[in-house]
Amino acid sequence: VCEQLGIRYLDRADELQDCDLVFHASGSSAGLRDAIAIAGRQASIIELSWYGSRSVEVPLGGAFHSQQLRLISCQVGHIEASHQPRWSHSRRLASALTLLADERLESLLESAINFTDLPQSLGTILGDQPSKLCQIINYK
Repeated sequence: VCEQLGIRYLDRADELQDCDLVFHASGSSAGLRDAIAIAGRQASIIELSWYGSRSVEVPLGGAFHSQQLRLISCQVGHIEASHQPRWSHSRRLASALTLLADERLESLLESAINFTDLPQSLGTILGDQPSKLCQIINYK
């Protein structure tokens, strides 16, 4: 999937170092620790994960302070105040629709299943190792 999207995949975070910008989306404390570990001096770590009401252990000592790292939360439903004057709802929608037209995104989608077959498929869809990121459900 990474190859189809033009992204370099690495098995281990320790294969990277001194990154200027790190996007973290694993939703785990271990992933956030890795993001902090690979960030370079004065780097920004953009936290994309949503933890709900869970507490997350974050190592804010050591490298976090000595490297002057920035941890920035990102919420897809909001736009930064400094961008709001230029990014109206219609401009954001048009941009999203343009991005969705990228055929490489097809690599993220499972083949469609019928809604009536959903109960038998839930184990696979919600299992520990889904093969894709998004299940398409046909409601017709």
